[in-house]
Amino acid sequence: SDKKSITSTTAKILETAEQKNESDEEHDDHFKSTHYLRVNKKISKAKFTAIDCLSPNEIIPLKHKAIANPVNAASKQANLDTLRREKYQTWLMQLKSGFNLLFYGVGSKKLILEDFAKSYCCHDPNGIVIRINGFFEDVTIRQILDSLNNVIIEKDKKRRAKKNTIKTDKDITQRAMNIANYLDDADGDNLEYKYYYMFVHNITGKVLRKSKIQRIFSILANCRRIHLIASIDHIHSLLLWDRNELSQFHWIYHEITTYKHYFEETEFEQDETIKVANNGRDNGLEHIMSSLTPGHRDIIQI
Repeated sequence: SDKKSITSTTAKILETAEQKNESDEEHDDHFKSTHYLRVNKKISKAKFTAIDCLSPNEIIPLKHKAIANPVNAASKQANLDTLRREKYQTWLMQLKSGFNLLFYGVGSKKLILEDFAKSYCCHDPNGIVIRINGFFEDVTIRQILDSLNNVIIEKDKKRRAKKNTIKTDKDITQRAMNIANYLDDADGDNLEYKYYYMFVHNITGKVLRKSKIQRIFSILANCRRIHLIASIDHIHSLLLWDRNELSQFHWIYHEITTYKHYFEETEFEQDETIKVANNGRDNGLEHIMSSLTPGHRDIIQI
């Protein structure tokens, strides 16, 4: 009886194995090239009109229902804000570990970054927070370097006009290198602030996206006493940096999609639109020229 049970069990195992092998062969046939090279010349008789779509009479009540329920949206937004605040400590640890933070996502990220600055970075007794609005069209890299130079203060020169020994240079790239080298070599006990938290809202803004300016940011980001926290809004922002610059930025990427409107970021652009309202032709021609290929531009210039 024992032999019969053993043989029956073995037969079941063999039968199961054979079925599995047959199924594996069927799967292998699916991945053969002949499977994808088959051409079906039959034309489908399906029509787009056969798709069961919602009518406007059905869509409108659903839209009104979603709009009339703001409490649910507010609670969801509050939950998202709570989850983000729980990551603040992780962001601070990453900064202290020598990395810089780059935030991306749909919607304005300004309020979140400023909340992080007020909650943690401003409470660092050895640090100072510097905010840069990259969406302003009147901001210049020289102003940024001047602001950074003004807050680098040596304790024994606190009351003097020149508060540090950083060498000034006409070349802004060399000037950034002088600041970075000074902070790397300086004794932290002799400085009023040991760490500099630079918050750059939209680091790839219209004014800041020049290669020379991005090179300066990479030099500052590579300094051990400068913590760079930046946001990007352009879909092709990462294409601005080559391999060497990325190696100096030491980015850690964080996705923070908020779906919030860019009210503050677009306020200046709206003012500009009002100013050029009387000269709309030049503005329209500028957009047209920017959308043309180089060959077409040469033809128009001829």
